Amino acid sequence: MSESNDADGSDGLRVGIDVHTLGRRKTGNETYVRGLFEGFAELPADGVEYIAYYTGDRAPALGPVAARRVIPHFPLVRIPLSFPLALRRDRIDVAHFQYIQPPVCPCPVVLSVHDISYEFHPEYFPPVERLRMRAMIPSAIRRAAHVITLSEFSRRQIQQRYGVREERITVTPLAAGKAFRPPPAGVEPRRVAEALGIRGAYILAVGNLQPRKNLARIVSAYAALRRDGRIAHRLVLVGPRAYGTDRFLDHVRELGLESDITITGYVSEEQLVGLYQGADVFVYASLYESMPEVAGDAALLVDPRSESELGAAVLRLAGSAEERMRMREKGYARAAGFTWRRVAEATLDAYRRCA
Repeated sequence: MSESNDADGSDGLRVGIDVHTLGRRKTGNETYVRGLFEGFAELPADGVEYIAYYTGDRAPALGPVAARRVIPHFPLVRIPLSFPLALRRDRIDVAHFQYIQPPVCPCPVVLSVHDISYEFHPEYFPPVERLRMRAMIPSAIRRAAHVITLSEFSRRQIQQRYGVREERITVTPLAAGKAFRPPPAGVEPRRVAEALGIRGAYILAVGNLQPRKNLARIVSAYAALRRDGRIAHRLVLVGPRAYGTDRFLDHVRELGLESDITITGYVSEEQLVGLYQGADVFVYASLYESMPEVAGDAALLVDPRSESELGAAVLRLAGSAEERMRMREKGYARAAGFTWRRVAEATLDAYRRCA
């Protein structure tokens, strides 16, 4: 085990945070860690030291980190052995993990659990991953000193499923990063899309290519609109392959839409920002996220299982620049209410209570 940037040994609160997902294209989990440190950077230090534990060859570039520790990547070594030893050696007051924690830990643990969809929709996950999650996450939740989740919807499910007391759960709705903003004046919003070979107006959907994201229904709704000649937009799908991707691609081929749909795979944050900026319509029809809680009145909310409702909402926005502008302004106003600083403040409060 090696280390760099030694902590200064102060007597303040010392927090150890697992950041091994950084650089591994873990999408949501990686975005969460980066956003959390973005928020920490905006807070006064107040005697808090953040020790980041990572795997790989390069230390992650994170804001207010006092020290970075390299630990083995192999989970069977990292989780039960390397982490407890490192936390004890570094005299950590509270540790922060996502989903899974060591079976024995020398300090209180704050556990981030974004959702427990594996309990309610096991069909979304490969059998081995499903067994692993059911074997490890419930125990980690029950042993955690405090649980952090992303919505009231998830809080209720965790509380009811595992009997966790309400005061042991903190809800921290996430935020968009600073890069996600309107394009600067004079910048063509579709330049990134064109660099990726996407020409003309397009509809955007973002998420792993898995059943949970409901992409098959999005594609079916899009196919009906194209078939009837009601839209000429291209459909752009952004996200890495996942469990169930092959079945989804078969669905695209069955509908004969290969020439009308662009599947980009994983893209960089800069590319993702540009794709959002250039899209006429963004559609997100996940079968397991709490959309009303997040979107409020800044989106057209539909039944995600209804292809006709999805199609009608897409057509309403794709066909009206005025309606798009109205929803865009509502979106900016809604997004302003979610900040990484607020996430960091609530998370730091959980650390202090546990330590």
